[in-house]
Amino acid sequence: MLLNSRKTTRAVITALLFALSQYSYGQQLPPACAQLTRASEICLTDFNAFEELTSPATAKDNKLDPKLMEKKARAAIQTDGAQVVAERCATERVKNEVLGYLSSTASTMAMLGGDPRRCMRAFQQIR
Repeated sequence: MLLNSRKTTRAVITALLFALSQYSYGQQLPPACAQLTRASEICLTDFNAFEELTSPATAKDNKLDPKLMEKKARAAIQTDGAQVVAERCATERVKNEVLGYLSSTASTMAMLGGDPRRCMRAFQQIR
């Protein structure tokens, strides 16, 4: 079950990263993107920590990069421009995809005995 959710999480992250793909490294992320990347970072950090506690042998191989979404958003800004990326991040489609992914991550942690509270608080703050 954990393997399937990990594959699903990676697929969703890849899709989101493609959608967000673009903010310059010297600039701040647009607010709409910042809230999505911050929530993702919190959830992935907690999920990685939970995996390290429950399955240390496989945790290193399956570790998800909590900063990956931010890196992709910044790269997208470089190619598409800040305004385009900000508009993408503000769409209901992107927000719903991120919320679904974060909800799935929190649910997986809860079902496996982890503590998803920080992750849940993070995704509840997405507007």
